[in-house]
Amino acid sequence: MEHQSPGLCGGQMPRLTQDPRQQVLNRYQAIVDSNGPERRDAPERIVEHPTAPRRDAQGSSPEWAASELRILDGFTRTGAGKPTLLKQSKSSLIKMIRNPCYIEDGTFIDPYDYTPYLANISLPVTIFNSILLALIVISYIPQLVKMYQTRSAYSISFIFLHVASYSLLFSTSVFYITTLPQIFAYPQNPSLCYSNMIPFLQSSAFLLGFIWWYALTIRLLYVSKVKTNHAASSEAEPTSDQGDVQRAKCHVLAFFLFLGVMLSIIAAATVIVIFYGMCTPWVRGFTLTLSITSLFFNLAQFSPQIYHTCKVKSPGSMSVLLSSIQFIVVLCMFVFAIISKANWMTYLTMTSSTVQLFVLTVALIIYTFRDRRKKSKNDNGEDKELMVQNPDIGDRTDECDSGSNEVGKQSGVSMSSKVV
Repeated sequence: MEHQSPGLCGGQMPRLTQDPRQQVLNRYQAIVDSNGPERRDAPERIVEHPTAPRRDAQGSSPEWAASELRILDGFTRTGAGKPTLLKQSKSSLIKMIRNPCYIEDGTFIDPYDYTPYLANISLPVTIFNSILLALIVISYIPQLVKMYQTRSAYSISFIFLHVASYSLLFSTSVFYITTLPQIFAYPQNPSLCYSNMIPFLQSSAFLLGFIWWYALTIRLLYVSKVKTNHAASSEAEPTSDQGDVQRAKCHVLAFFLFLGVMLSIIAAATVIVIFYGMCTPWVRGFTLTLSITSLFFNLAQFSPQIYHTCKVKSPGSMSVLLSSIQFIVVLCMFVFAIISKANWMTYLTMTSSTVQLFVLTVALIIYTFRDRRKKSKNDNGEDKELMVQNPDIGDRTDECDSGSNEVGKQSGVSMSSKVV
């Protein structure tokens, strides 16, 4: 079966129906005839290009012909009438990343073409996923704003932060490894590449927003630790749990350890995909290991925060909007996973996240309304105590009200007389 693939200059690559070596020479001869005989030694240089794949005795390797045709497509006419190489752009540099799984898959005719990795995704699905991506980004804004305003990390479980960070990291790493070949196809089909990249972008948005929240919480904890070292700190209101303040150094080290692990995984995943691809068994095993590890972390991701919120019986610095928006997003993803018939690991992950976020959201809503009710009762109680301690305040307020009414009446009479 003959295949076609887009060439470097935007046209379609010719079908390999004749001797590939003769086809290359014919194309070069056509270039020389139209531009002049200045560089007749170029066919040998092009044919014997050191980066060209090995060919058989007849020179009929389709892979070799694809490489040679790519080199010839790099020649074009200039104002001087001489063939010159096109300038390499960013897209051409990405195209120079050779697919290590080219030999394994017969659908690839060009070893530098990654478009066969792209799947056709309908426009409604793309719009739906884009809306979820926007909601993920928006969900972290209320949490960050609340912490910047209160300058407090009270009622936030640091065990939850540590567990959730690795859960999101391993999940995003799996998406990164499986999406990287599709990212390499961006210069050839940007719109379709974006549709395929949205799940990876969603996972990255979860991770990056969480890292910002994680870093801000660690900073507030460090500030609380510094305040406790001063004599006046005992009189100030605590901005973090005292146990976490005492273990501040451990939490800070855990945060930087997480950053180191994240950068290491990103570097290792990039090298693995570029040099080995997804067709190697041990690469698939590595990806499966990351998926299973992410699943175990996900099963216990929100449990420490749920326990801590119920223990302190207060939302503290946790934002109800954060958990509510993310619950809606995860619920939509869960429904979409059921419709698209995802694998059992996706079902288990989505079920665990949906249930835990629902419980956390309900707990935060209950304790938020309870705190507001307590605050309103305390305000009313303070007003009653002031009235009991100073009974003249009520008489004075009545006198002020009556005096203001009399002044209003007199001013009204004077204004009416002026009008008359």
